[in-house]
Amino acid sequence: MRTLTKKLRTAAMIGVLGVLAACGQGAPSGYTTAAQSRLQLAVPQDWVAGETSGSVDLVRQDREGNDPALRLAAMSDYPDKSAQGALGQVRTLNLLGKPDDSGGMAEVAGERDMWRWDLTTDEGATQIIAWALCDRTPNLCVVITLVSKGPIDDALAKEIEDSVEILPASD
Repeated sequence: MRTLTKKLRTAAMIGVLGVLAACGQGAPSGYTTAAQSRLQLAVPQDWVAGETSGSVDLVRQDREGNDPALRLAAMSDYPDKSAQGALGQVRTLNLLGKPDDSGGMAEVAGERDMWRWDLTTDEGATQIIAWALCDRTPNLCVVITLVSKGPIDDALAKEIEDSVEILPASD
């Protein structure tokens, strides 16, 4: 009986460790996790929550107030069935303003349905990166924008891009 109990405890511990490993490592060093509905992503740990409005339901920015130098805004439930379609709609509706220079939309490498659009507005004074990620199982898309007064640091953009996730639905 004692051997069976020990084996069950060992199996339970292995199961718990497996679940913890599957949960990932969390946000990278210097970053924290921001989440809304089923959207989760990493942002610099010193960023603060900003004001949400309409379908924009997650905002993080580099400082308090209405005039941050860097601002991330996300719509955690965008009505589209593909990331390319979602970004195309954002572009067509001029939701980010009229671009001065648009590098075009490109699919993000990997197995996810994720697209990215790099653009500038205000005669180059504002740089914007927009991402869309869709999970086709429940047809859920998220759209994220990173807006900067000046150039966006490549490492910051990469950390955010790599961290964007649509979490499984909770039953």
